[in-house]
Amino acid sequence: MQPSKETLKWMYETMVTGRRFENTIEKIYMEGKTPVFNMADGPVPGEMHLSDGQEPVAVGVCAHLTADDIVTATRRPHHQVVARSVDLNRMAAEIFGKATGLSDGRGGHMHIFDADVNFACSGIVAQGMGPAAGAALSRKMQGKPGVAVASIGKGAANQGAFHEAMNLTEERDILKRAREDNRQTDLIKETWKDSGKVYGYRKLHDDLCEQGETCCLNRVARLARLAGIKARIGYKHRPGKYGGKPSVVADNRLNRQFDVDAPDRFRVTDITYIKTCEGFSYLAVVIDLYSRRVVGWAMQSRQPTDLVLQALLMAVWRRKPRSKVLIHSDQGSQFTSMDWASFLKQHNLQHGS
Repeated sequence: MQPSKETLKWMYETMVTGRRFENTIEKIYMEGKTPVFNMADGPVPGEMHLSDGQEPVAVGVCAHLTADDIVTATRRPHHQVVARSVDLNRMAAEIFGKATGLSDGRGGHMHIFDADVNFACSGIVAQGMGPAAGAALSRKMQGKPGVAVASIGKGAANQGAFHEAMNLTEERDILKRAREDNRQTDLIKETWKDSGKVYGYRKLHDDLCEQGETCCLNRVARLARLAGIKARIGYKHRPGKYGGKPSVVADNRLNRQFDVDAPDRFRVTDITYIKTCEGFSYLAVVIDLYSRRVVGWAMQSRQPTDLVLQALLMAVWRRKPRSKVLIHSDQGSQFTSMDWASFLKQHNLQHGS
């Protein structure tokens, strides 16, 4: 799904903010630690784990999350703190060990916690996996929406916490819903493409049910929205420049004068679609403007030129007009073909559009 201009602007500004925040923190951290580095010196004693260059990862993930979703981070959390919209003033106060910090200055830069935005991190490798899995399990048991995202960093896949969390999610079927969402999203995309990218979530739901899928209407609506699928409403022109004049095969001789004073002088014709259980049927009708009666009709499973010719032939055969009759139609391909023009000429009919 293509992000909006507002989202792209937020992503860029957030990445820049994250980089500037870390550059400033690094500069302050190094004060008093040169020319001989001593971790205990300077305004920020202790370790400092930076994450230069990782800003796009955090911003790309958080751009798709909501305020109710949960994020756990690693010991390099600054870029994710910024992307998650944590209060940077309180974050900086926490790094400097002040009482106004997020954890009253006791956590430092590796143990940031902000319940207001559902964010937490740990300085221990892979320890964010457990809280994330627990939060996901809690949401599932309470029937609440939302996801939990855990950033684990390098060296985490061989830690016990990683495997314990993965076993928990598998045992409790936390990942089952995600897998099912992905599977049904693929079916929704395929069905949408088969419809010519026209169907909305209601018709997509009907098609999935016909395929034997078990899903509710709201679920299909949610998955379709997340996949960027929308119903096509109307046939609006695509953005662009359109030049030239439209092609006119026959002049508009009727000019919307639908009240006539005699029969068999003016007729109108068109094609309409009828939805059936086996697909669409196409009905062509010919109406006499004086009596408003259907004087000719034909139906087929497709809409070739022969469809409208059969309807017009019925009208000619039934009424047998003695003078020239004006046939008013649109300028669809059936009504502008050579076969249509030849039929009109042979039966003393005049075309108008």
